[in-house]
Amino acid sequence: MLHSYSEDIIYSDSDADSPNPLAAALVTRAHRLLDSLESLQTHLRRHSLTKEVEIRPFATSLRSETRTLEALATTPPTPEATHSLRSSNLSYLEAVWKCARAQVGVRGICQSFGFVDKEGEGGDRGDGGSSNDRKGKKGSVGVDVVAENGLVWIKVSTITAERVVHSLAKGGWEDAEGEIGLVKCVRGLVKASRCFRVQYLHPSVLVWLPNLLLDGEGEGEQEEERVAVEGFVKAIVAEGARVQLGAGAILGRGEDPAATAIEESTEKALRDMVRPLITTSTTINLDVTILLALVSDITHGPVSIQERFHPAIIRQLALESSGRRMGEEIYPLLHARTLLTTATAKKRFVEIVDIVGSPSEKERARMVLEGQAEEGEWEGLSTYGLGASGAGGGGGKWELKLPVGIIEDDWAPENQVQQRIVAKLSTVNRAVFVTGWKKGFTTITSNRTVAKTIEGLVEDGETGPDMFVLNTSRSLVGKAKRIDV
Repeated sequence: MLHSYSEDIIYSDSDADSPNPLAAALVTRAHRLLDSLESLQTHLRRHSLTKEVEIRPFATSLRSETRTLEALATTPPTPEATHSLRSSNLSYLEAVWKCARAQVGVRGICQSFGFVDKEGEGGDRGDGGSSNDRKGKKGSVGVDVVAENGLVWIKVSTITAERVVHSLAKGGWEDAEGEIGLVKCVRGLVKASRCFRVQYLHPSVLVWLPNLLLDGEGEGEQEEERVAVEGFVKAIVAEGARVQLGAGAILGRGEDPAATAIEESTEKALRDMVRPLITTSTTINLDVTILLALVSDITHGPVSIQERFHPAIIRQLALESSGRRMGEEIYPLLHARTLLTTATAKKRFVEIVDIVGSPSEKERARMVLEGQAEEGEWEGLSTYGLGASGAGGGGGKWELKLPVGIIEDDWAPENQVQQRIVAKLSTVNRAVFVTGWKKGFTTITSNRTVAKTIEGLVEDGETGPDMFVLNTSRSLVGKAKRIDV
């Protein structure tokens, strides 16, 4: 029979010296998890990602649980204290952390999402109800891990087979107390997910049950557990969620998290965890903001701050000095892909470089449009080079295919969605985004305002341009004048 983590407590010699060894063992585990969390927080601060990855609720819960355990560890055990320790929330927090560590594109841990339920009790029922009723009922759901750039919402539960059987015996999935209310929780998650879209899609809901397995047929108590677990899983799936069972399922290996210490949080592991999930076409369409970032002096080495610099440039320099280098974000997206831009985007790019580009920025612009005169010319103008020692690079070099090809503008709308978008975009942006869309290419941009405008024009059930939005940009530093793109 599978058990929850809290029942599998490993004592150390130091724990045995405590007035309450059981509590001391849990405190040791909590401190280990805190160390891992603090490593992540340091990484997020260093790379200016604290606003992009929400982990504060998880941190608050873990620190609160740690303080409770520390208090219990200072006094001899009592029946009440032992019960509190056996039902500690630490096992759940450990499972959530291990789940998050196994993902990519993590955007939140224990994150809450508010939504308006227009289909439920407070929705528009057509019965002449109040205007507040017709607007819908406000609600909130908690998502344990927001992964894959927000496209996957993961719910983690350490419920055991024994608990499932017990709850079923008490009256089914809905009426029982405790974690078995997971079915109702999943229903709320699925309903809430329909109120959010990421890349035009509603997030999918995945439930991870590390302490449950379906091992085939058994006898007696084992068969009772198997039948109960199977019914429980079917009830969750019926709500519209996917389910993964077993400790190793979501981790991609046959490892039991209950018997494994919290892994060392190396810089590379943390970077892998929070870096965006890259899903792009093999041919990439570049907008003007990306072309400028490619040639900017800020991207390629330290730049001394000057009084003439616009505040936006000062912020970009601060990001580079903090460790969030543009090259580490942009090169993985472009690696070994065919690069294109539209004729109008090229024209605008050349105009900006001619007006405000420094000599080195103009040289890089030449290479972007004409190619390198000789191998290594691009790296010769870059302090940072094309080294790919970061995540996914394997210690080699990123492959940047120059020159960038030029394609003719093709933004004449072919459907209502395209008509709505064309009507709202500038000449340059419609040439970039609609052309890339019609050609079937992913468009990479740092222009979050335009990206949000496009997403807002695409209605539920429709699909718009495939875009990958970088949350940071780089400007040219040659002259004081700042030009909007």
